[in-house]
Amino acid sequence: MTQEHDDAFRDRIERLRDRVDIAGVISKVVTLGRGEKPRGKCPFHGSKSDSFAVDKKKGRAICWGCNWTGDAIKFVMDYYGRAFMDAVELLESDHGLDGQTAAPVHREKQAAPRREREAVDSLTMGRWIWKHVAIVDPAKVRIYFIGRGVPAELLSDDRLANIRFAKAAPIVAWEEGRSPRKVPQAPAIVALVRRPPDWTPCGVHVTYLEASLAAKMDRARQDGSKYPARKMLGPVGGGAVLYPGAGSSADAIAFDAPLFVGEGNETVLSGMAIAGADATACGVATLSLDNLQGRPLMRRQALPLYDPQPDPDGRPLAFRHGGAVVGLIDADMKPLRGPLDPLSGFHRGMPVIERKGGPVVHRTISSAERTAVCGALFTQAWRAAGSRARSVRPRMGQDFNDAVRGRT
Repeated sequence: MTQEHDDAFRDRIERLRDRVDIAGVISKVVTLGRGEKPRGKCPFHGSKSDSFAVDKKKGRAICWGCNWTGDAIKFVMDYYGRAFMDAVELLESDHGLDGQTAAPVHREKQAAPRREREAVDSLTMGRWIWKHVAIVDPAKVRIYFIGRGVPAELLSDDRLANIRFAKAAPIVAWEEGRSPRKVPQAPAIVALVRRPPDWTPCGVHVTYLEASLAAKMDRARQDGSKYPARKMLGPVGGGAVLYPGAGSSADAIAFDAPLFVGEGNETVLSGMAIAGADATACGVATLSLDNLQGRPLMRRQALPLYDPQPDPDGRPLAFRHGGAVVGLIDADMKPLRGPLDPLSGFHRGMPVIERKGGPVVHRTISSAERTAVCGALFTQAWRAAGSRARSVRPRMGQDFNDAVRGRT
């Protein structure tokens, strides 16, 4: 193929990527929410939560459960089992780009022009909640955590220094120029997210509650879909919630304090309770699995289950610490079954290598295997940072909050 042909082919692909409506392609098989970054259930690993996120502006999608990522071409290839050029030609035909098939024309009654107002961004929403409605009220915060099984003696005022309570916090973003109090409200636990190593504030993690304050909010929109019970607001990537113990502060961990690190707020406090953490112990909630374990290094485009290693370009939150570091790895992760074959109706499995020198096979990665991989990646990352680290888990099928509630 000549350089001229190469350039023409690249232009063809770029033109397709620019014009294709990725949300329209995916919504044929996935029920998506609204907005510029709608979410839905992953068609590849059979998620029960809305882990599949579409970014209309970037023209890409990602599943936070199985780590599938790609554009519209990749989606058609993986979901429908098409070769690259087959996927390109199918999308061109669907979108009227091949010069033969016209793009679908939608004729609708023209409504009177309405001036649309943009909603405030995530950072603005988080700042407003923290500044205007989140107050220091450890007693109210304790009601929620005690309702989740965390012992009261672990919930000292010092340890809750980064957690506030909001009697009524906005559930959704409001339009610019409008009052935040005009959108639906709910009581909430508001955790300040800080980014190490200097623990600079970078956003908030909001858990919306029922009126009793003892459980997460369960509320539906008018269309029947659920409001999310949790939100992360602001540029929180790489951030975490810090639970300081005696001798530490809201923005600093004593170098030799015992440190417990887990994904969620309840996981960290529950794990500390089960371990019998003393008053000096500190907790760190990483708020995401990527932050907790990082990205595994792939070999031959497959996950080496026999020896998982961290990818240098996708490391988790980890830093040098003088005290013992314990990774709290929940053992209720969903199995990764891989893409769904639309013809057979079965999942194709994930590419893995089971033993050194072994072949790449496609199969389900079990919950136990995911837990083991997470623990291995966590331990290696923290040891590489110069810390004495180990990982622990509850009984398989449980998270630490299940375990502490079962114990009590």
